[in-house]
Amino acid sequence: LPNERNSQVGGGAPANAYIPLPTATATVLRRDGRRGVMTVETGLDIADGALMERAARGGDRLAGYAVLGAFGPAGDREFEVFNIAVDPDFQGRGLGRALLAEMLAVADAESAPVLLEVATGNIAARTLYESHGFSVVGLRRNYYRPSGEDAYAMVRSAVIGGSGPQPGEPAAFPEEA
Repeated sequence: LPNERNSQVGGGAPANAYIPLPTATATVLRRDGRRGVMTVETGLDIADGALMERAARGGDRLAGYAVLGAFGPAGDREFEVFNIAVDPDFQGRGLGRALLAEMLAVADAESAPVLLEVATGNIAARTLYESHGFSVVGLRRNYYRPSGEDAYAMVRSAVIGGSGPQPGEPAAFPEEA
């Protein structure tokens, strides 16, 4: 249930557009060396009918997913893109762009900034993020394990007034070839 610690992200799709997934639990090592446990209740909340239809084309396969974290109380929230992934068989169809647009609509509805990290070698992803208003604000050395690859920290400032598509509105994406 939504509250300040566990906020629903995705705009409240109709019940038939929400697909619960298993709860994920992991032991994490904090920067100060202490261990902690992170539990995340996961699900797919696809309010955009066109995106739901496109995702359904994967049949029993998951064509792609995105994870957006919300931090802080309502009215003073910031968001972080934890992950966007698209199955290689479904890449090049605009699904990643549509997933990002849906997540940005959630942040825009609250006029909140969005943060993310992207591998320095992932030019396609960085170009996508830059095309949506993200800027590189720092470098995180040895961010990815076990490869040790560096990551760029990127931020997209708050969009005041939520000028982008609102959660559940169709996201714009190119036609399939």
